[in-house]
Amino acid sequence: MSRKYSFDQNRTPLYDAVRKFADWDPVPFFIPSHKMGAGVDPRFISFAGESIFKIDVSEVRWTDDFHGASSSIKEAQELAADAWGAARSHFLVNGTSGGIIAAICAACGDGDRIIVPRNAHKSAVYGLVVSGAEPVYVMPETCEGRGLVGGLAPEALERAFARCPDAKAVFTVSPTYHGVMSDTKALSCIAHRHGAVLIADEAHGNHMYFSGRLPEGALELGADIVCQSTHKMSGSLTQASMLHLGRDAGRRVDFDRVGANLSMIQTTSPSYILLASLDLARSYIATRGEALLDGVLDAVEKARAEIMALPGIEVLPRAGALGPDAAMNKFAGEKARGGKENTIVGRFGIAAYEPTRLVISAEGLGFDGYALFKILREEYGIECEFADPAWCVCVAGLGTKPAHTESLTSALAKIHEHKGDGSFFV
Repeated sequence: MSRKYSFDQNRTPLYDAVRKFADWDPVPFFIPSHKMGAGVDPRFISFAGESIFKIDVSEVRWTDDFHGASSSIKEAQELAADAWGAARSHFLVNGTSGGIIAAICAACGDGDRIIVPRNAHKSAVYGLVVSGAEPVYVMPETCEGRGLVGGLAPEALERAFARCPDAKAVFTVSPTYHGVMSDTKALSCIAHRHGAVLIADEAHGNHMYFSGRLPEGALELGADIVCQSTHKMSGSLTQASMLHLGRDAGRRVDFDRVGANLSMIQTTSPSYILLASLDLARSYIATRGEALLDGVLDAVEKARAEIMALPGIEVLPRAGALGPDAAMNKFAGEKARGGKENTIVGRFGIAAYEPTRLVISAEGLGFDGYALFKILREEYGIECEFADPAWCVCVAGLGTKPAHTESLTSALAKIHEHKGDGSFFV
């Protein structure tokens, strides 16, 4: 995959501005009170080092104004829009949740109706409360036999518009925590045909724009407002996210209203450590993302094949990235152990599968998802992302190394080997 950019993605204007201020080493009569580290507990400095506190600044010389960007932040956000293919991008310092609230408030007012799937994040509910919008709930497809929530099917969205033809917006979640992707292209076409805005919660998919081995992202598929957790999948620090506006979204979305809502929701004391991390994360994935993701995908796919070879253990397949008929591994299209259908793409409203995660079931060994999570944590020192009654979810990212996936596959092999000897007490 070869992306062409309008700007030099090696540039990091906001990070450069923060570094320039730290190197200037001013007399610090500005907030925060630790004064560039001088008032920090020595234990913290001993662990974290001095430099991080020198860039914990506010709106000072060269660093621009987060709520009225005109220089370094403005340039950094323009570079982000170029990298992700957006008309405009906004940095978020209180996670994707703030972006989702602002997006819903921009698309809907008091009494307006918005179509929302039942698996939406709770921040969407907060957006309903703040905006006064009324939800029209739809159920995603489900695969109850596998304990898996599928995608929002286009047919379900059409039925929702039949019930509520005046809906102002549609909210989608794709990919989900489990890697499930809806048919965003079809959903966007349906929404736009009805004059509605499509808001995409793409918290787990911001990396997909930088590898041809991954499904297309919501901005590429017609979404109007896309909220992404850059920290989840693209290397910024925790809590640092972005909101993107689609290149064709100006016909349906008031861009200035989105910006005003973000100013209302986000702090007036933003962390420039988080902001600088967004600038650096954008540059890193835009310039090196394809090679980095190749390494991650190679490691994850090797692990997926090895895990699938363990009797009693199942992992959701890679098959979805290229569609339901693509034999991405030897298990695609076959029935998994226990008689469960292994191929999920093309069924349950699932249009594609995002493969940079290992979603594992050990039900064949008698362990539910919570038990597997606990065993991996307490017996093998492997901290997974989360568990539900059926699955244990391991999320890979730019920093995932073969040693990480090898530790996981080794642990699962040992769990399989020792299942019958009473080693595990959960």
